[in-house]
Amino acid sequence: MRINFRLLALYVFSLAIMYLAGIYFGNILHRLFLFFCLYPVFSLISLFIWYAGLDCEQSFGTNMPTKGEKLDYRLIVFNRSFLPIPSITISFENVSPAMEVQLPDYEATITAGRAHDRTYEIACPYRGEYTIGVKEVIVRDFFRMFTLKKKFKPEKFTVYPRVVELERFYPVATEVEGSGKDASAGMLPDPTLFQELREYREGDSIRHIYWKKYASTGRPFLKEYEKTKKSGVRIYLDARKHRWRGVNELEQEDVSIEILVALVKYLLYRHVHTTVIAPGWERGIFASQEAEAFDDFYQSTVTLQYAKTASPVAMYLEDRGMGNLESQTVIFLTHILDPAIFALREHAQEQETIFIMNGACYLEKDLVEIERVVNEVRQFGAEGIRVLTGESILEDLSERTVTAFA
Repeated sequence: MRINFRLLALYVFSLAIMYLAGIYFGNILHRLFLFFCLYPVFSLISLFIWYAGLDCEQSFGTNMPTKGEKLDYRLIVFNRSFLPIPSITISFENVSPAMEVQLPDYEATITAGRAHDRTYEIACPYRGEYTIGVKEVIVRDFFRMFTLKKKFKPEKFTVYPRVVELERFYPVATEVEGSGKDASAGMLPDPTLFQELREYREGDSIRHIYWKKYASTGRPFLKEYEKTKKSGVRIYLDARKHRWRGVNELEQEDVSIEILVALVKYLLYRHVHTTVIAPGWERGIFASQEAEAFDDFYQSTVTLQYAKTASPVAMYLEDRGMGNLESQTVIFLTHILDPAIFALREHAQEQETIFIMNGACYLEKDLVEIERVVNEVRQFGAEGIRVLTGESILEDLSERTVTAFA
């Protein structure tokens, strides 16, 4: 219990004045003095009765919200005592990735045997762990000299990233053949098994363009190769914290996670062996080719937090040095215009390489630089894809890469 000693001192002083007035002016003030002397006793008794009768129920409209959803939160505060409560303060816990206050504290009065019922709409703009709800109800006596706090447990829930359903992902889908229900891996053009030249068609990757032929004729031709078994796709996620002018960090990070989720689901459901590497991820590495593994991977992305981690370049170079990348498509998923990452485009002639640049939340002038970098990547024979917003993931990943020739 908490006592407001300032108000209590003022109350005692008032009693002293009333006592002196009762001596000089008669019985009425003397009786009032006796009543107010007993008031703190009655006040404490009623305070404990109110405290014992207080109860609280909290519920949410769904147990597994996804990013961007709004869910209903219902709060019912009961007064199960036989006395009306003149004043309570309902105090909320508001813990979310953005640390925004969605439920402000407020005061209320509850009559005897009744309940106070409110419904709120809770926004879930970002993935992550949320703790929202009543943490305590504060009850006070009429003169607010005495206070009791009754603790309650706020509700905890997890907001998951959105799942974008890709019907195709051209940089992989056009070259990973035989990856249907009965296939355990796709096929990869083997640069050691040259088959023939054919003329370039709009939408083709320029990775296998025969540049000498293009220089002599002015017309692009592609080298075609016999196909050999492909061991899978390796995705390097850039999980570094990024602070850039005008950028909403949480939204940008969530878009990268949603791109990752879309790719992994697309590949696993086609039985393509998929490996995800994210420096700083507490899970470490995810690797599977079974569609059943997607749910476990999906739930683990909530714990993938961006921080001051190493660049994915270091992990890639280590894997390359150990020979772990043989016959695999490599995807770099980044939200940072890091020259060290895009310099790896030079390896595109040796290995199928895809760069996905998350341009969400960048300013217009920065998007021009992103477009330049992506086009430069394509000219080196790698696939370059830029995603502009979370809403454009499906369109940006599904469309066939358009390559311009200088």
